[in-house]
Amino acid sequence: MFAKRRAMRFEKASKSRTYLFVDNAVLSGGVLEFIAFFTMAPQILHLPEGLTPEQIKELDGISDSIHGKRLSSLPVVLIGQLARADEYSSISGDEMLSCALGIATEVHHAIGGRIVMVDVKTQAPGLIHFL
Repeated sequence: MFAKRRAMRFEKASKSRTYLFVDNAVLSGGVLEFIAFFTMAPQILHLPEGLTPEQIKELDGISDSIHGKRLSSLPVVLIGQLARADEYSSISGDEMLSCALGIATEVHHAIGGRIVMVDVKTQAPGLIHFL
């Protein structure tokens, strides 16, 4: 699991930031219990070959090329590792995504950027629809 194995390493290397949701009821009793989390990171979206120049320009916002070469990738903000503990339905996937998009909006205002990408692994074992 990402949260246990890699989140701290990625955090220390400034590769990503992991945002945690805690159970306030048990926190008041002195116990820290995570109910959900998501990770955000800068990422590169590699564009498929079949896109038209107009489609690329629409994604980029300015042009379909740089220095005369077709754009092959664009910077994005990645929302990944979106997860919730099975026993907690008090927070929905929609709420988690809304929180992540709020952070992406802050990034947009600070440094620009046009695209937010959500990492989806449809074949992941144990994947549960929780929106």
